Amino acid sequence: MQKSAPLLDGLALSASFLCLLHCLALPLIIAALPALANVLDVPESFHRWMLAIALPLSAGAIWLGWRRHGHVVPLILAIIGLVSMSFGALADVTPTIETALTTLGGLILACGHVGNWRLGFARPCPDES
Repeated sequence: MQKSAPLLDGLALSASFLCLLHCLALPLIIAALPALANVLDVPESFHRWMLAIALPLSAGAIWLGWRRHGHVVPLILAIIGLVSMSFGALADVTPTIETALTTLGGLILACGHVGNWRLGFARPCPDES
């Protein structure tokens, strides 16, 4: 079970990167190329679906990593990131605030995953020594 923590962190980090890419690149593409606005119509439920994927995947990865290495900083970063993303995706806020909260939350969450991943490789499991 503990060996799967780096794999889950990798998957969660990849999902965070894709989310960040979506949050930053898609609005720029749509703003720069108005003709694509009708083609790339992202439904409002997209952020809720991404959050539904990010919450369990990230929570599982961070929890397994914390159980392995015992450092709380990645755990705290992940909680802050997930709360920010959740508030941005679920609260009734302006699109600008939603983008800011979900982007900031995704970056903080990604930092937590990177820390979790690095700490997971830095210390072997107790039963491996």
